[in-house]
Amino acid sequence: MLTPNLSIGGAERWVATLIRHSNPRELQWTGVALSGWGGIEPALCHEIVDVAGVPIFAEKLIDKTSKKQKPTPAAVSPDCERWLTRTANIVEAVERASVGADVLVAWGDYKYRRFIKGPDTPNKFVLVSHSSHHKTHEIPPVDYCETFLTAVSDRAKKPYLYNGNAPVEVIYNGVDLDRLVPRKSRQAMRVEWNAGSRYVIGYVGRHTLEKNPGAAISAMEYLDDKHWMAVYYGNYPTGHRPAKDSLLTHYKENPVPHIQFYEPIMEVGDIYAGIDVLMLASHSEAFALTLLEGWLTETPVIATPVGSVPELQERFGELVIEVPMKPTATQLADACTKAVSPAGAAIVARAHEVAMEHFTAEKMASNWARYLSKITRPDKRVRLTEVLDL
Repeated sequence: MLTPNLSIGGAERWVATLIRHSNPRELQWTGVALSGWGGIEPALCHEIVDVAGVPIFAEKLIDKTSKKQKPTPAAVSPDCERWLTRTANIVEAVERASVGADVLVAWGDYKYRRFIKGPDTPNKFVLVSHSSHHKTHEIPPVDYCETFLTAVSDRAKKPYLYNGNAPVEVIYNGVDLDRLVPRKSRQAMRVEWNAGSRYVIGYVGRHTLEKNPGAAISAMEYLDDKHWMAVYYGNYPTGHRPAKDSLLTHYKENPVPHIQFYEPIMEVGDIYAGIDVLMLASHSEAFALTLLEGWLTETPVIATPVGSVPELQERFGELVIEVPMKPTATQLADACTKAVSPAGAAIVARAHEVAMEHFTAEKMASNWARYLSKITRPDKRVRLTEVLDL
């Protein structure tokens, strides 16, 4: 696995979840190489190295970000050092992570030829798109390796469009159910927020432009703060454009009891235990893990028709309380009211059933094992018992 970073984010979480939940009879990971920008989250390193037993390789200068950015606290934390095996350069990191590997899986960086030019790098390369708005991905030429394209949704195929008619395999995301088990009770979280009997709108994610984080505050403009409040868990991560949202900035600088802000946490189950509605009114997504987290915790999700939402609703029926791409404050408030109504409860029940059947970590890992087996062993007939855990 080649990843640009291991900070708190959906694609980074995907790396750890896929590695941890792969059945070793189907799929074994030899190592993870860090290509050098962004932060390093100790909890993800722990999952990969200590729990899954997969080493992480990083060049010595990985903790230096670009000149325009400052290193994130996690990137310079000495707590991360004990999980990393240092190498002279990124090419060596990729080679050491790939010892014994049939295929290299990568996401998120755009100059892959710098990283996969070593003589011992696998000759099969799988590129994964986790974005519907980033710049186009670099497709390595065939003299480096045979390249295969994948994406986490139909919308996430967008960075490959310039590449003509090359096939792109869609492999949907999945969520680790253990992460959604709350450590605190619903009552404890609501006491922490001083929520009382109010409905709580939750926002979980980074405060960046494409996520439209101000949507929950916009809804609050038309909701009675005696009966409603909003809580935010997220920040401005290094390397991302902060949201230029006047409402968000105003309430961060002028706190009020019914709109609260917190740093991101790994124990997201606690958040979902306490909130009544999840706000995901993004302008752009590929396949948000928070969408699945809402479904799996039976939390009503308010979402715009971005990323995987349209294709999944076409396939399974209504799964979210949908709002337009650029929703007004009244539309967001009406969606919140619907979310806590009997109509919202019916949508929640359907979404939970669909997610439990199709979007768990185990299902995702099994789908990846089948795909990687297909491209690495196309002529070998695999017995059913080798693929399914029977």
